[in-house]
Amino acid sequence: MSRYIPPEEMSEAQIREQLDAEYKHWDDLKKNGCSDPAWPDGVNLNLVRNHIIYWYRLLRERTSQTVQLSMFDAGMDLRNERPLPPEVPDRYMVPTMSILNPEYTYSVSKKQTAAGTADMMSHTMENYFSMENADCQKFMAEGLLRTMIKNGPTALAEPDNYEARANLMWAGTHAINGVVGDGCSPAWCVHPMEHELSAFYDITHGEGLAILTPAWMEHILNDATLPMFVEFAKNVWGLSGEDEYALAHAGIDALKTFFFETMGLPKNLRAVGITDDKNFDVMAQKACDGSKGSFVPLSKEDIVEIYKAAF
Repeated sequence: MSRYIPPEEMSEAQIREQLDAEYKHWDDLKKNGCSDPAWPDGVNLNLVRNHIIYWYRLLRERTSQTVQLSMFDAGMDLRNERPLPPEVPDRYMVPTMSILNPEYTYSVSKKQTAAGTADMMSHTMENYFSMENADCQKFMAEGLLRTMIKNGPTALAEPDNYEARANLMWAGTHAINGVVGDGCSPAWCVHPMEHELSAFYDITHGEGLAILTPAWMEHILNDATLPMFVEFAKNVWGLSGEDEYALAHAGIDALKTFFFETMGLPKNLRAVGITDDKNFDVMAQKACDGSKGSFVPLSKEDIVEIYKAAF
């Protein structure tokens, strides 16, 4: 394994290697789409585009050539550099309609069934936790989460159980089609944090979400967010209690138990092969840039702390 070199210590040649890798990644996404069938390709293409901007900015600091920052906004050619890939709509390459057959998911492995369930739940929770009084969307989100909690373990134990697979497919569709987020969803923040994990370490997307989500919840739990977490504990997990903070923590613990014990997902970053925090600062800055307007605003420092708590 090669020695890690912090971006600020990289040579021009090393920065260009990073740029080459990001351009190759963007071209692959453009041609083949992303590995997460429920996450729009446009979001991932724009994420890689942001990485290219980051490396070009670092290149400007390392060299004497002039690369105007305005070029990144205007999409102009970068002098002698390759053109910046175009920004695309978030829902780029999303089909107008689709026909879903649960039988096609019988062959999905246990690992991906568990990770997919976590991803569906994350899609739902990213919309669910908001300060808006959107009862219809919130109650639908709670129903979707209960559906996933009920059917995920069954699909894991019985891969060819049609009812479990059908319910997961139907719930997963509504978790991402906009219904539970219309008019009330803040900017997502756990997904941008996980995208950086997958970009830097190539881990399974749903596993990263399962690891980060409870750490994010514990980080943002405070007097202002407490009512939402109490509802989550009561309406999703069926818990009760007089002490609201104890109840909120019990709801988060129930999610941990479901992810890490019931579904067998890795419980921390070390379990997916991340052995140190050397990339946390860079990842946190990129995730911070990609999650402006989230349920609870997160700074770079907040996100570093969440990564560390998940470590």
